[in-house]
Amino acid sequence: ARSAGACEVWCADSRYPSLLAAPFCLAAHGLATMGEAWRAVSAAPADVAGLHDRGRVAVGQLADLVVVEPPRGNGPPRVRRVVVGGETAFVGP
Repeated sequence: ARSAGACEVWCADSRYPSLLAAPFCLAAHGLATMGEAWRAVSAAPADVAGLHDRGRVAVGQLADLVVVEPPRGNGPPRVRRVVVGGETAFVGP
């Protein structure tokens, strides 16, 4: 669906780790650039939900960020840091 231009928003409510893996998978398979893939799991869902102050790093946006380490081999991506409202809320191992 993504390669046919039919899927621009990725979201999940029951398998949230898939949102961390999706951008890396899409980019690795040449289905999207890394920027397009991250937009599909961040800015696009926020826009669809009417949350226009979220989903992108820009002046005037809420300062909520998740720093993700790309997967190694067959492993999953790892959350390294979470920033909420401009303050560090989590630091991973």
